Amino acid sequence: MSSSTLSELQSQLPIRQNKEEIVRRLKSLENQVMILIGETGSGKTTQVPQFVYDIVTEEARTLRQRAKMIAITQPRRIAAISVAKRVAFEMKCELGELVGYQVRFEERVSRETRIKFMTDGMLVRELMLDQDLKRCSFVLLDEAHERSLHSDILLGFLKTLLNRRKDLKLIVMSATLHPEVFIDFFGGADVLKVPGRSHKVHIRCLPRAEDDHVEAALMAVLQIHRDNPMPPSASSSSSSSFSLFAPDSEEPRKKRKRGADSDKKGKAGYDILVFLPGQGDIEALQARLNEKREVMAQARAEMVEEKLQEILRAERGETSGTGKKEAASEPGSKEKVAAVKRDDRENNTGSPQMDFLPGLRKRKLDSEGESEKSTTETTAEANGKNVTVEGQGGQEEEQGGQEVKDQRRAASERRINAIRKKIQTPWDADILVLPIYAALPLEEQQKVFQPAPPNTRKVVLATNIAETSLTVPGISFVVDTGLAKVKQFKPASMSDQLVQVQVAKANVMQRAGRAGREGPGNALWLFTEDDFHSRPEQMEPEILRCDLDHVFLELKALKVDNPIKFPFVSVPSKEYLRAAAHKLLKLGALDKKGNLTEIGQKMAVLPVTPVCGLLLIESVSLECAAEMLTIVSMLSAEVRIEEPKRLQGAERKAFETRMKKLRHPESDHLTLLRVYNTWHQLPKDAEKFRFCKEHGVNSGSLLKAKSIREQLKSLMLQQFQLKSITSGGNNWEVIRKCLCRGLFLNSAVLVRGGGAMGFSGADSEDGRGPGRGMTGGRVYETKATRTEAKIHPNSVLFHSQKAPKCIVFSELIGYLCREVTVVDERWLVEIPTFREVPVGGAHA
Repeated sequence: MSSSTLSELQSQLPIRQNKEEIVRRLKSLENQVMILIGETGSGKTTQVPQFVYDIVTEEARTLRQRAKMIAITQPRRIAAISVAKRVAFEMKCELGELVGYQVRFEERVSRETRIKFMTDGMLVRELMLDQDLKRCSFVLLDEAHERSLHSDILLGFLKTLLNRRKDLKLIVMSATLHPEVFIDFFGGADVLKVPGRSHKVHIRCLPRAEDDHVEAALMAVLQIHRDNPMPPSASSSSSSSFSLFAPDSEEPRKKRKRGADSDKKGKAGYDILVFLPGQGDIEALQARLNEKREVMAQARAEMVEEKLQEILRAERGETSGTGKKEAASEPGSKEKVAAVKRDDRENNTGSPQMDFLPGLRKRKLDSEGESEKSTTETTAEANGKNVTVEGQGGQEEEQGGQEVKDQRRAASERRINAIRKKIQTPWDADILVLPIYAALPLEEQQKVFQPAPPNTRKVVLATNIAETSLTVPGISFVVDTGLAKVKQFKPASMSDQLVQVQVAKANVMQRAGRAGREGPGNALWLFTEDDFHSRPEQMEPEILRCDLDHVFLELKALKVDNPIKFPFVSVPSKEYLRAAAHKLLKLGALDKKGNLTEIGQKMAVLPVTPVCGLLLIESVSLECAAEMLTIVSMLSAEVRIEEPKRLQGAERKAFETRMKKLRHPESDHLTLLRVYNTWHQLPKDAEKFRFCKEHGVNSGSLLKAKSIREQLKSLMLQQFQLKSITSGGNNWEVIRKCLCRGLFLNSAVLVRGGGAMGFSGADSEDGRGPGRGMTGGRVYETKATRTEAKIHPNSVLFHSQKAPKCIVFSELIGYLCREVTVVDERWLVEIPTFREVPVGGAHA
């Protein structure tokens, strides 16, 4: 991109038109805080850091001092990295020099870095080392409206810090149109609103709710792809129609425009962004769409051949048997949203999605009853050449030598290929399905920003990670399930669990707005309009619904004497804070006076949960740090071993044989260790990929685990002052004992059902079956909360011949224990802080 093009693009951003006003206000900021409300597309995320840099360097030159650093936070790793790359590009510098980033387990910074993008959690950790942020002159909290756990901690801590650092300035940037919570929190803050630059987005919703959001999303994507074919020479400036949507007059009762200039025509892409609740939904839809790619390719081949025959018959003066144009070959077949309604699926005699694949059927005989001729034979007749071709077994009449016949046949084949290339169908374009979610390795997440191959439409499957900050280029269509998975504190287990919830109105509108970033767009809500109007305006802040043990630990590390009195933007439950303090006391992180112990100080510097931190700390004394590093990294990367779907007979038996070599009979944690070690020892990437495919493991998750392990190893050597990382080798008992010491708050004993393992009819794999599924099978009782639980069906212990009497587990999903290891109950008694009293479970 040339400098002139870049300057032109920057000048079109609304924030640029407000640059002088922003700079003037920042220079004369009296109370040190500016709240900048920048609507979607305003350019605040990339441009404001550059405005601030100009101010900082100008002041440094005047004072003949070295310019201080500007810290900019993002709630997500991918956003921090992507924005840093963009700003470095715009400022014409190498990433990691003037502009850098720092996220969990990865950084690109140097002594020359003056603009540093980071996750809000990393800035909290930086405050632990430098509570006055002496190296910073400005702090920018972007996407503050998301109210992430760490952004709320930062808001409270910085409010106090500003009283000590009168030269420090804070900019709170938000895309929400309801900034009152920040204005009230920072009394007297300077508030500036900047309009966005989004184009009109046509919004449609379903007439009635769908039970299966993955299936509904599949049908919507297929219909969009069919009804909005990409021209062979599609450019980003071409506009697109969307047959799921009626004219403007038929929009929902309240017509919605996205931004002041939403009526202006802009560039439009052809790609689709689908919002789904979680990783499991994304993987399920990705598999279904990839299956449909093959069906669409077959449909295209069928339609091309039928159209070709129609053209050739027309050249011969013939007509088809019906004399009608096949409806299936009409690329613009208009079907409304009702196509994804439940009754349409139920009334379809074939696959529920076959309505979206017209033309896919067995080729029939011509109406005259003659057998179908080969393409080359028919073409020869149509050319009127002196070659007569009879049916199978017929004789050729030569009108020249073999060479002449070959030339004519070759000419016929060239002609038919030329005709084929000109025939267009709704399925001419391929689809490239790309997932993006937090647990996906960064290199995989980055693929959504890369252009698709020619004649290919990107279909991006995302969680709420793509709601704000990230702009995926080329998106013109958004399909929104209106759902998300969030952490929710469960008093029964006293730990966090991921639960599926409906997102708020603000989130729904943010998602729809992603379709209008580059041009007019279209959004389909897979829920009703009444459903939308019944939703709350904003999502509940994370700090009000999450386990607070790590919040309490971080506040103590920040030298906050009494976290209960900390100035939170939204004050969490005192009961939850006291429960967190009690849990940390049991883990040995706090003493009886509430002060951090040596264990607590070590926990605080490790970017993992307190429980995982304790596992690493205990592994040093038990001399199995190498193994525990791997196990903790696999847990942090959320590596799961799952049997590939649809395996039957010999294939399933082969999978079980392979897995038998890796499974440890007494521990899921040790099974994860074996999986990682076997994978890591393979010399070639191709072998590692094949290993993952054959053993039901996501290759990206293992790569992420490797990266996390390297970072944790470096931190342990540095923070624990170790000369080397010790290994327990194959001493499985020592490793299980270490797991017991770290996970003792997540221990459980068998209370009934020592016989055959299995679910009752009330059980479900997510642990949320009716009646809590405690009517049969092996039932355990957790030591900490006296909660009844069962072993998850994916555990190696689920089908064990003998029921383990005592177990520890990583987390409780509903009533199901996940990642389970057999322990000796006597090991629990040896732990000094262990008492059989309710203190709350601990999430690993």
